[in-house]
Amino acid sequence: MRIPDLLSDDDTGLDLGGDSIPNAITGRQALLKAALLQTGLADLPATLAAEPGQYVLITTPTAAWALGLARHLQNAFSAAHVRAVTELRKDGNRGLAAELEEFLSSGTALVVVSQDPETLLLSGVWAAADVTLDLDPPDVALVRRAIRELTEAPVPELENADILGLDFDTLAAALRRGSTPETCIARLRRASQGRRKPGAEDKGPRVADLPLSPEISAWSAQLLADLRQVEAGTMRPADLSYPVLEGPPGTGKTLIAGALARSAGWRLVATSMGSWFSGSDGHLGGVSKAIVEFFNEVLREPYTVGLIDEIDAIPNRAHLSPKDREWWTPVVTLVLLQIDRLRRSGKPVVLVGATNFYDHLDAALIRSGRLEHRVAVLPPRTVDDVARVFEHYLEGSVEKAAVSAAARFALGWTPADIEAAVRAARGRAAAADRAMEPADLLESVAPHDTRSEAELRMTAVHEAGHAIVSLSLGLPVESVSIVADGPSGGFTKGSVGSRVPTREELEAIVTVTLGGRAADIALGAGANAGAEQDLAMATTLMARAMDELGLYDRLTHSAAWPHWRHADEWLEPMLQRLLKRALQIVQHHREAVLDLAEQLLGHRVLDGAAVERIYKAHRVEPERIAAVEGSLGDVGGPAS
Repeated sequence: MRIPDLLSDDDTGLDLGGDSIPNAITGRQALLKAALLQTGLADLPATLAAEPGQYVLITTPTAAWALGLARHLQNAFSAAHVRAVTELRKDGNRGLAAELEEFLSSGTALVVVSQDPETLLLSGVWAAADVTLDLDPPDVALVRRAIRELTEAPVPELENADILGLDFDTLAAALRRGSTPETCIARLRRASQGRRKPGAEDKGPRVADLPLSPEISAWSAQLLADLRQVEAGTMRPADLSYPVLEGPPGTGKTLIAGALARSAGWRLVATSMGSWFSGSDGHLGGVSKAIVEFFNEVLREPYTVGLIDEIDAIPNRAHLSPKDREWWTPVVTLVLLQIDRLRRSGKPVVLVGATNFYDHLDAALIRSGRLEHRVAVLPPRTVDDVARVFEHYLEGSVEKAAVSAAARFALGWTPADIEAAVRAARGRAAAADRAMEPADLLESVAPHDTRSEAELRMTAVHEAGHAIVSLSLGLPVESVSIVADGPSGGFTKGSVGSRVPTREELEAIVTVTLGGRAADIALGAGANAGAEQDLAMATTLMARAMDELGLYDRLTHSAAWPHWRHADEWLEPMLQRLLKRALQIVQHHREAVLDLAEQLLGHRVLDGAAVERIYKAHRVEPERIAAVEGSLGDVGGPAS
């Protein structure tokens, strides 16, 4: 057995110990020589010659490296049996194990090369090896050495990005006989850049772009910090916590996984049980092969996020019938072993699962050391949270007032529901060949409005009265809507004042509350039952001002003296005075109220900026406003 035969296809001879190689060698031979010298496999001939019947097991970075290495080792060692094991057969490789055991019992030297021997070889065959060797993943130093061996020339600088993602066959194809180092490197860069062209997994939002809940934001920030520590070498990849994102359908679990990968700058490799079946023949061997290929792909490059979507499709063995358990147990076991393989690899990768049914998962799948961290991804819980999801999908195409109105109706919706509503709104606008308007969005989320035109106009005048009175008293308006919401025909959202209001502030708030009724009387069809909620709020506020807040002459608190009755002697006159104040403001801002009402009929929702523009466009001289407001005189409470 001659050492030069180790890397020779054509018996030209190679000196493994020297610093130069004749130009007759191929790129494959140069790569393998560099790899073998770097990992100590150059001693393999001596190992096999030391004792007859030696069994050597070599672990390679990928299946392509296993196939390439096995081919050359078989050429070198005609007296040994060299076998590449890169796939899982339908029988779980039991037949292969019998073949290998037969070679061992015959005294023939055996070399098995595999990217995942623990999974692809039965435990008896895997553990029986006399010598185990590991071929390290190719790095910049290895590739530069191969180029130098091939070209016998100095090699320029090479960066990790130049070889990122390139497997054995691609590397070998770039290193060609008769090429210069510069030409070889140029081919490598083209291959790497071509493979890394932005694909679907590279497009889309980062974590910072998503409207996440505080809990998910905190978790994702911690995971990203851990990934950065792994990159810096201050945290072992094995110490990363593998999460399962769980929650109802449509909450964005898959989107979050992709955003995490993009935010970290890591590669995303996604799969599902469905793809394992559809990408194979559907039989046990084909599904098993697809599973192994997924994990191989995760391990093929550093800094990779592997995602198993709909992981609940991997069944819980405890709930299977005996017949189903017989078929599924090898599949579930294989997945578990592959997850363990990721952990043991020491490579910077992380695995994420996503499921709608966490309680359906096999207990072994979510135990400590596997997919151990349960992360709940739930629908947005508050109107503000819903609005942030709308804003994410709308990308600023609709003013915030419409977003706020839509969010009120979408409380309890998932992000997928909200995205569908936005998509429908865009489609409605596109069909009309115009930009999207607030009405398009509200049409997608709001209940159908069955009110007559007269009722809508009445509502518009009422809400315009609230808004204009508010601005005239210096209280900001955030939005105005005539979209029906339960018993309410519309709403005006604005400032509620300070937590400890003064008498003046509270009276201003009550005046705004009565502004809708004032507009009904002065500019609408007259007082109507639509002001019921306003009257209840105004009554409550003024009663509390007298009975609890001590803003007037009484110091007795109603909790201690509940039998005092004040409606006839004080509360009613006070509300009448404040209604008069609101009426005077509405009358002097008549044009602004009417203009705002017309705009509401057209748009249904207006934000605070639009309302303020209308108010300023019809603004009354400050002196006249001061005179009107001062005409009420000093309003006091009843004598104690």
